[in-house]
Amino acid sequence: MGQAAIYFQVSTGRMPVAREEAQAQRKPPKYSLAETEQIGAYVQSVGGGPTIPSGNLRDGDLAEGGELFRLNCASCHNFAGRGGALSAGKFAPSLNPSTDQVIYGAMLSGPQNMPVFSDNQITPEQKRAIINYVQTLKQSQDPGGSGIGRLGPVPEGLVIWVIGIGGLMVTILWIGAKS
Repeated sequence: MGQAAIYFQVSTGRMPVAREEAQAQRKPPKYSLAETEQIGAYVQSVGGGPTIPSGNLRDGDLAEGGELFRLNCASCHNFAGRGGALSAGKFAPSLNPSTDQVIYGAMLSGPQNMPVFSDNQITPEQKRAIINYVQTLKQSQDPGGSGIGRLGPVPEGLVIWVIGIGGLMVTILWIGAKS
C-alpha cells in the first residue's frame, strides 16, 4: 500500500467505502488533510511502500508531460483529462478536481483499473511533467466558440447536426402550416 495509496483513497473520499461496487466513487472526504496524512504516516511506518514527495510537483517539462500524458494516460482519461468509460461498469475519472498530490498518488498506487507507474516505468521527473501538463490543461481556455468540454470534433459535429436537423424540421413544419 504505502502512504501514496492512502493519500489517494482517503483524500478523495473513496475510502472508507460504504459498500463494495464496481468502482469506488469520489465523495467528500471523511477525514481532514492532517488526519489523512497521519493515517498515511502510520501505514508507511508499519508497511512501507511508495510515498508522495514534498515540494513543487509541477516543475516538470510541459511539452514532455503532454507527450507522456498522450502516450500513457489519454487512452483512458481522454486527451482532455475528462475521463472515460472502461469495462465492467468501471470508468477512468475526470482529472479536473485532482490536486498534484492526488495525481502523483494515483500514478504510484494504481487505483481500480489504473496501472501502477513505478519509478522504473515513469521517472519522478516525468511524473512531475505529466502533473504540470494536466494542471496547465485544466487552466487553459478554449480557443474559440463552445468547446463542449473539449470532447473533440465528433460530439461537436453531432450537436451541430442535431441543431441543423431540428432547424430544418421547424422550417418544414412552418412551410407546411403556411400552405
